Amino acid sequence: MEQLDLHRFFDGLENLEAINVANGNQYYKSIDGIVYDKDGREMLYCPRGKSGDLTVPEGVEDIDSGALNSCNKLTTITFSKTLYSFNNYDFTEMASLKAINVPAENESYVSKDGILYGKDYDDNDREYLYHLYCYPPAKSGAYNIPSTVVEISGSTFRNAKKMTSLSIPKSVRCLMDWENLNTMDSLTSVAIAQDSELDYCTVNGIIYNNIS
Repeated sequence: MEQLDLHRFFDGLENLEAINVANGNQYYKSIDGIVYDKDGREMLYCPRGKSGDLTVPEGVEDIDSGALNSCNKLTTITFSKTLYSFNNYDFTEMASLKAINVPAENESYVSKDGILYGKDYDDNDREYLYHLYCYPPAKSGAYNIPSTVVEISGSTFRNAKKMTSLSIPKSVRCLMDWENLNTMDSLTSVAIAQDSELDYCTVNGIIYNNIS
């Protein structure tokens, strides 16, 4: 059997819950109905009908771009401690995703309240939240970005349809794509810190260009 274009074969099968691979296949293996490369280091395709909680097996280092796109029945994802590469955009296309969890042993990422961050260390080797990667689309309520966050990925808030308000601290120097705010159906206000160095400000929850 030759290698397949998995997306061509399986995309559109919204109720498909599992793909099983024979033990002798030279290209692929399956774990809990999800397709991985033969070595088990890369997640290649998750069936779109898979539901509930997904735990990435230990040893997996990469989630292939598109592997989780439109898995709209998954509610939580738990990273392996070995995982370091993924397409952040895929998480924003998972309509029921409420939380992304990361074990403490993962060297690159951390989760807080189900929100995915990249971590860094200060001069005293203390861990802190540096990069905001993903706010799960189905997570609801108000969100205050932690005061240590400096960067926000472009698609971080895409389809965060249940977030009601957003507060951005002065530490943030790199913002997301503002067009993603148009996908946040429940967002009523945004607050940017008054001493922020960004080129924007907010008045009564509305964003303006900062001309001062």
